[in-house]
Amino acid sequence: TDIISAYFFLSFLGRSAVEMESTESTSEGARGETKDISQDISQDIIRAGEEGEGEGKGEKVSKGGGKKSASLAKAKAAKRKILERRRERERVKAAAEATAATDSTKDTAGHTSSAPINATSPSSSLCDTSAAAAVTTSTDGEGVAGAAGGDNNEKKSKKSKKSKKQRLLPGQVPDDILKDPLLNEAIAAVLPPNYDFEVFKCVHRIRSLSASLVALQMPEGLAVYATALTSIFRRFTRADVLLLADVTYGACCVDDFTAKALGADLLIHYGHSCLVPVTDTSIATLYVFVSIVFDVQHLVETLCHNLSPATKLSIMGTIQFTGSFSELMAQLDARGYSVQCPQCRPLSKGEVLGCTSPVLDKDAIDALVYVGDGRFHLESILISNPGIRAYRYDPYSKVFSKESYDTEKMHAVRRGAVVAAQKAKKVGLILGTLGRQGSPDVLRHIEHLLAARNTPYIIVLLSEIFPAKLDLMSDVDCWVQIACPRLSIDWGAAFSSPLLNAYEAEVAFSGGQSWRDIYPMDYYSKGAGPWGVYTARDHSGR
Repeated sequence: TDIISAYFFLSFLGRSAVEMESTESTSEGARGETKDISQDISQDIIRAGEEGEGEGKGEKVSKGGGKKSASLAKAKAAKRKILERRRERERVKAAAEATAATDSTKDTAGHTSSAPINATSPSSSLCDTSAAAAVTTSTDGEGVAGAAGGDNNEKKSKKSKKSKKQRLLPGQVPDDILKDPLLNEAIAAVLPPNYDFEVFKCVHRIRSLSASLVALQMPEGLAVYATALTSIFRRFTRADVLLLADVTYGACCVDDFTAKALGADLLIHYGHSCLVPVTDTSIATLYVFVSIVFDVQHLVETLCHNLSPATKLSIMGTIQFTGSFSELMAQLDARGYSVQCPQCRPLSKGEVLGCTSPVLDKDAIDALVYVGDGRFHLESILISNPGIRAYRYDPYSKVFSKESYDTEKMHAVRRGAVVAAQKAKKVGLILGTLGRQGSPDVLRHIEHLLAARNTPYIIVLLSEIFPAKLDLMSDVDCWVQIACPRLSIDWGAAFSSPLLNAYEAEVAFSGGQSWRDIYPMDYYSKGAGPWGVYTARDHSGR
């Protein structure tokens, strides 16, 4: 009777321990392992009871309290043996995992992040390796008994777990996220397969930061997927999500200030590269380029049909399509074409912005092939490389077209605005507040130029600049906008007063900068003139 009582008592304890492990399991496989453990514990209880009964034979048991004491001792002995067996199985499992981890490191090491990561800012490693620590579960199998051996195995188990943490490289996403069947199913159900929103990396980043509130920001072209991403992050992390739905023209519009003011722990900016350094953002920021896979083979065949192999090509485009440039260049090279992919630092190879693009070596290039929809970014290359033979391939419509830009007319219009601005008696300085568009360092540089000329000025903060808004301040003779340089080039003629950008203000008010024959598109370039964001920042001593 005592043995049976101990059996049911320990069965209850065994089931409770199993249920606790079951609540920690996150997959059907883990729950299956817990079920097997439950069966093993029941068998262990029976074996322990039999061993305890055998040990009790031949002993004299006193009546009353002595009998109860002996029964309790048997129950405790049975419990100890069960726990020892379970611990030994855990040690065996941990040792097996350590061996498997050595083999799998080469496979998992390739899953590195394309964007920088940092605990306070994503420029350096933010990867919280504790998120990838192995969860040890009990499995079938007998271990070697012995207290000394058990201690050694336990030390090996701890070393195994520690080594796993160290093997997870900065930016590497753990397998428990990459191979989560529910997460993969959710991504496949709501997001297009040729758009890489890097959901795994985002989930890992949110979990690593233990973020409670995440802000998402994206251009209007990607806003259709905003609610789907919100649902995924809410389901697979413990964070709530908010959308920053103000217009986002480019990476210069990254709005970490608003995200921080709203209490967000992390800002995820989609669709643009790391134009504003993550070391400069006020909260942890993650850039997701959203690489888009397009029909590279069709573009190769199109180029071969229209351009001879003797044509020296330069390939450029927006950040979404640059991920396929390596494959594109390899295929063209195999067909005898000479292809290069220019870079304007700090941008990625082949990347071009509406305000920043490289000056190409025309002796080494016969034609430019731009991959992207629309002309805004392409015009930046055409402005900084007048007269170059240029083509545009639209990956969506698969249309291949020849492009041009009237740089002579643009120069005439903008030089006229500079001449008119030099006669201004009062200047208005506009600092753009749409995300990070406005540079305080560039603003201070223009202030110094005006102060040296003793020209009165006022400072106005605007998120978006419209003619009707500026017309309300009719006493201002000239405006200098420190937001988007292309605003002055493309729409300056729509304003009643001259609207200059930083480069044009340098020509108008410095007294030492003459008008350039090649209009500079280097606003965010590391080698820009004094009107550039990084140049002005370096001069300010920051």
